[in-house]
Order: sequence, then C-alpha cells, then structure tokens
Amino acid sequence: MKRLIIGLVLAACAICAQTVHAQLELNTTDVWEVDYQTQTAATVIIALVPPKDDNHLTRVTSLSVRNGTTANNWTLMRPIAHTTTAAAAAAAQKVIALTNFSPGKTTSTGAVEALAAADYLAWENPDGTVSFDIVASVSSPNVTMTANLPKAIVAGAKVWAFYEVGRANHAVLGVAASATRDYVSPSGLFAPGIIAPDDPTNVRSGFGDPLIIYCPNATAACFLEHASGDYVR
Repeated sequence: MKRLIIGLVLAACAICAQTVHAQLELNTTDVWEVDYQTQTAATVIIALVPPKDDNHLTRVTSLSVRNGTTANNWTLMRPIAHTTTAAAAAAAQKVIALTNFSPGKTTSTGAVEALAAADYLAWENPDGTVSFDIVASVSSPNVTMTANLPKAIVAGAKVWAFYEVGRANHAVLGVAASATRDYVSPSGLFAPGIIAPDDPTNVRSGFGDPLIIYCPNATAACFLEHASGDYVR
C-alpha cells in the first residue's frame, strides 16, 4: 500500500486554518478515530468528527481511503460559519429555526450568504453530542432538514454551517479508480478555520468546530478504511 504525504492542494487548504493560531499544544489523550465505513454504490459516505470543546482545534492527521472501479473525490469539509437555534426544536420532525439565516460570507466578495438546499448543517444536542444532515428546503428563519431530528434541540444551541460540498474552503482529494491512498502528517493534514484573502473580517479560528469526511460514492462502492486525528489547543 503506497503511503503519501499530502499534496499541495490539501496543504494549501490546511494553511487557512493553521495560520489563524501560532502555537498548539497536544495532550496525547485527546485523539479521535473513525473506523471502516462503506455504503452501497450511489449512497454517499459521510463521517462526522465532533469537536472536543471550544478550547481545542480538531485536526485530521491520518486518512486512508479506497475507491472502487470508479474515480471519486474525497472531501474534507470545514464549517464556513456558525449560528444558533432561535427556538427549541422537537425530535422526530425536520424543522430548525435559526438565529441567523445567512451566517456565511463568500470568499470572493465577502457578502453574506443565505443557506440553501443541499447545504450541510451540524448542530449541538442537549447531551453534548453533535448531529448533522443536509438541508432539504429553506424559508427564513427556518431550515427543513432531509431527515427527522434524532434528538430534541434547545434554543441557543450551536449550529455549524458547512454550506455545499463543492465549496472552495473545503479540501478535495482526487483518488483514481481502484486506488488506495494513505495520507499521513503528524502536524495535521486538515483542520477547521478560514481566512478569506480578500475579506479580513471573514476569519474563523476553527476552535470548537466539527469536521466532515465526504465521498459521493458514485457508480462503484468506495471505502473509508480509517481516519484519525487529534484535538490541540
């Protein structure tokens, strides 16, 4: 199995987060792992890495992926913006009311950007866990998710907006058909955090943010063999 150090595309995306903070400390007990995952072809593969707390940055340090007989891109997604819930939301229904329906800024103009169908959201549950789903439809200040909420949400809960999969702030790994790729960097392959070069007000440190590992899993089944990382402060 061929081992690769992450290429320039991913490194450039990681710089956005790494530049926000100068020195990071690692407690060796603060680590996370995602085990093997796959899905039937044409069913997306998505793994959420929850944050530890607001004082830690979530980093990916190792990623192993394998494609079937079709080339698929793997995407590491970071939150573009965050907001909170404007009201409590019951479990087993799909609607979440948001305090800010347009929490993000585009990297090209700095203008605010409303959420839209096919955007990804993650939110904090009362028990401290984090859930996520895809936006099905929008009607400010409400977003209707694709699936029912697994747990009730309280007013004021944290909500992270990843926006669409193809957004430039995310890191894309092109993996060929029938190929396995191992990406390893102890100092971190990818982390949250944004600095928009043309808008200095659009800055996110990334501390306290979750991450998403995504693959469209098109045509032939793909495999997330393993992912791991750490929480640093």
